[in-house]
Amino acid sequence: MANKSQKKSASPLVRGEAIVARILDAAITELAEVGYHAFSYERVAERAGVARTTVYRRYPTKADLIIAAIEALPGSKPGLLRGDSLRADVIRSARMAPEFAQPPYGSAAFRLFVERLDDDLEQVLGHIRTSWDRMNHSIFERAAERGEISWTNSVSFVAELIPAAVLHRVVVLRQPATKRWLSQLADTVELALR
Repeated sequence: MANKSQKKSASPLVRGEAIVARILDAAITELAEVGYHAFSYERVAERAGVARTTVYRRYPTKADLIIAAIEALPGSKPGLLRGDSLRADVIRSARMAPEFAQPPYGSAAFRLFVERLDDDLEQVLGHIRTSWDRMNHSIFERAAERGEISWTNSVSFVAELIPAAVLHRVVVLRQPATKRWLSQLADTVELALR
């Protein structure tokens, strides 16, 4: 009997998580198809199979919804970058970048960065840049704490190069980010910071 009551109490939570996942997935698909300015709560709700009020209750503004959807993308969890060396962290970071290039994720992210900038969109982009900067800087902060590198002003520049190099290879050149290539990238980053 206790098991049945435990299952009943866990059910709304699991159902709530499933609803959130559907909403965030629908938001990414909507963003990829129409962009930020034409983004519609109604279409997100329809895609997710929920009432529009369900979306509004969880995400009161378009910026809130899109930020949550971007943060739920594959590879956006900073906790995944916890290697025991700079090289391991650079490789992990670089492996995540191609996931952002896959449809609909890549299309959604790309649309955010090429649309007409206004205050709302600037808020979303500012949040995304801050999250990515924090994630990338944590790689180098840990490396400095381990004594692998000394903290330098070039860290911000090098942090930008990692995703840029991977996205150039995957999106522009249409080549896979192979283990060998990732290893060369990690070696180059290490060399640049030593």
